[in-house]
Amino acid sequence: LDRFGSRKSMLDQLDRIVSVAQQSTRTAAAGKVSMFGMIEETAPTIFSIPPAQHDPATLKQCYTWERELLGVYFGQHPLNGLAHRLRERNVIATSEFTEDITGSKVTVGGLLIATRTVTTRSGQSMLYATLEDLSGTVEVTVFPRVFDATRDVWETDRILLIQGKLEQRGEGFQIMCETVQQYAEDDQISMHHLCITVPPLQDPVSDRLRLENVAKALRNAKGSDTVEVRVRTSIGTVRLDTSTLRTQWTPELEERIRQLLGREAITVSIFQPAILAVAS
Repeated sequence: LDRFGSRKSMLDQLDRIVSVAQQSTRTAAAGKVSMFGMIEETAPTIFSIPPAQHDPATLKQCYTWERELLGVYFGQHPLNGLAHRLRERNVIATSEFTEDITGSKVTVGGLLIATRTVTTRSGQSMLYATLEDLSGTVEVTVFPRVFDATRDVWETDRILLIQGKLEQRGEGFQIMCETVQQYAEDDQISMHHLCITVPPLQDPVSDRLRLENVAKALRNAKGSDTVEVRVRTSIGTVRLDTSTLRTQWTPELEERIRQLLGREAITVSIFQPAILAVAS
């Protein structure tokens, strides 16, 4: 269809095209012909679309129009060609969801095709979203704490990487979102570094239990983020060997550490290309 002209030009001229067609129909219905129409047969109305005076529509705009008008993508899907790049980020397809991995933390990547914001009884905002990949769709639930921190990311037609807990819902699945980021071809994967400071030890039994709970929380959050643990003692600060420990930062994990060790016990840094930005 693109051989008929720029899609953007045709859309911009749509009202004019409809107007000319309606006028031609009314003229024919009234039995009116022009002076030149009395010679042999009436010539058909010819309408030409002027050349575009602006930039052509982007692929993203074309994809959006196709889905809005047809319900499907007439051309290629926006995710075509990205499957291998998403695999590099440990993304799994919606077709790979099974009961065996229900309750596990997964990472999905896809096109955000729908969102719905609701207000909880406590007056907070949360989000329900639909993510589409090459094999299907999945519903995503974003609770208030995560939604407040990521509100600007949830724009339809963006390609998002979402990490969260996979749960079964009826005959389908849903993801309880913990982290989200917009996919960009030239982006590196965001990495977190957790610096945990353990306050001075007081009671051996309770302190050991707290440290065991901290270690358990870090190990259960499987991922590739690095951890540094420092213990304050009467003779100074001791740094523990955590070179082999890897975890996955989430707001819930950070809050759990604060509950166990205190509000000031953890700082999180995000590694981005060439910069180190303090997140909290």
